[in-house]
Amino acid sequence: MKVAFLWTGLSGYTNACLKELAARPGVELLVACMRPQPDAPFNMADFAWISRQYCYDREPDAAHLQQMLEEFQPDLLIFNSWHIPAFRQIAKLWRGRVPRVMGMDNQWLDRPKQYLGWLTRSFYIAPIADFAFLPGDRQAKLARRLGFAQDRILYGMNSADVDAFNLARPSPLPASFVYVGRLDVTKGILPLLESYALYRQKAGPAAWPLVLCGTGPLLDRVKGREGVEVLDFVQPAALPGVLSAQGCAIQPSLVEPWGVSIHEATAAGLPVICTYACGAVAHLVQDGYNGFIVDAGNIRQMADAMRRYAALLVADRERMGEASLLLSRQFTPARWADTLLGVPERFKHRLEA
Repeated sequence: MKVAFLWTGLSGYTNACLKELAARPGVELLVACMRPQPDAPFNMADFAWISRQYCYDREPDAAHLQQMLEEFQPDLLIFNSWHIPAFRQIAKLWRGRVPRVMGMDNQWLDRPKQYLGWLTRSFYIAPIADFAFLPGDRQAKLARRLGFAQDRILYGMNSADVDAFNLARPSPLPASFVYVGRLDVTKGILPLLESYALYRQKAGPAAWPLVLCGTGPLLDRVKGREGVEVLDFVQPAALPGVLSAQGCAIQPSLVEPWGVSIHEATAAGLPVICTYACGAVAHLVQDGYNGFIVDAGNIRQMADAMRRYAALLVADRERMGEASLLLSRQFTPARWADTLLGVPERFKHRLEA
């Protein structure tokens, strides 16, 4: 099967999923992707194995990409959301020729733009996609409003490289908190720093350190704070080793469609403290089972969650880590590949129905 994958920026987890897909018998890939950006400087050498590859800077060249697709003649077309004009144009051109899968990770948030999409779905969304590929249930609510029936919704779009993160874990889990992600306002970094300062104030000398892995516009504001260690951006190959040396993951996002870092943390066997804003909590974090969930931007709640977790007995923290491992296996690169490879058959049955 020939698969064309038109995306924005590639990442470690996308790379793992594409490798799983390419390893299946008879699969050939064509990948279009944006070059790495400053706040997520992935090493492009990690993607050098993809022989048919088109990299672009800001916007893909629709004519050039269409020519590549005509020469490739895909059996399946997968593209990233509806906001990239070139991808929309190409998806329309391939209507009726191959099944077209639109990836999207936005939650339904009752925003004007989403209502506009709902109102215009029949001529803005319907002509470009046969299926919607989503991370989970929160995204499905938006997909249904955009006109996708349940049999046209696919799950498991944002899967971490779960096997890579399943390293031997120290016992007991280390006494530390870790955040992985961009250092910007929407990720909730500023409330996190205030929460951590409040936690340290109450915990005193017993306070656990906070490790930040990432880069972004707030990098200078996070450096030099008591108890905070900044590792900068960590490349995918090194991230499992970093997480295996930590005790509890934190995701403080104010806005977070999904949050693959949550999946990576659970795959590493870490309990998770995160905000309800994170789309992944619906599947990967159960309050009191493998972590704690707090309101986005609530400094007191986040600080209290840190205190509560650090105060748990070692055995209880170990049980939370085991629970994270169990939840992490819902999504894997193998499931990702299986889902996409099953699309042509589903498409055929829909046409025959």
